Amino acid sequence: MLGASMARGFGMITSTALTILFLRKKLSLRLDLGIMSKTLAACVVMAAIVMGVQIPFYSQYLLPLYMVIGAVVYLTALRVLKAVKQEDIDLLRKYFGHKLRFATVSSGGSCCQPANAESTQKQDAGR
Repeated sequence: MLGASMARGFGMITSTALTILFLRKKLSLRLDLGIMSKTLAACVVMAAIVMGVQIPFYSQYLLPLYMVIGAVVYLTALRVLKAVKQEDIDLLRKYFGHKLRFATVSSGGSCCQPANAESTQKQDAGR
C-alpha cells in the first residue's frame, strides 16, 4: 500500500506543477512562497506528531483521536508560524457568516460577530 500512496502523492504533485506552469502562461499567477513554506512546515509537524502518537498506540478505533490530534496540531502550527492573516479570517467570516464562528476566532482570542452581522442574519433567514 505504501507504493500506491507514494505514486498518488507524486501524481498529485506533478498535476499541480503542470497546472501552475500552464496557468502562468494564461494568467498572471503569483504564488506566496512564504505562506506555502509555512503551510508545508505545519504539515510536516502535524504528520510527525500524528505518526509519533499512532505508531506506539495503533488501533483502528483510535482513528477519530488521530484526526483530532492532527487538526489541533495543524491549526496550532499555522497560528504559531503566523501563516493565517487577519484578511484570511475576515474572508472566512464574510463567506460563512455565523455558521463557522468557532473556526474564525479573531487573533484577540474572542469570538466576534462579522462586521455585517445584520445582513448575514437576513441572508440566513431567507434560506
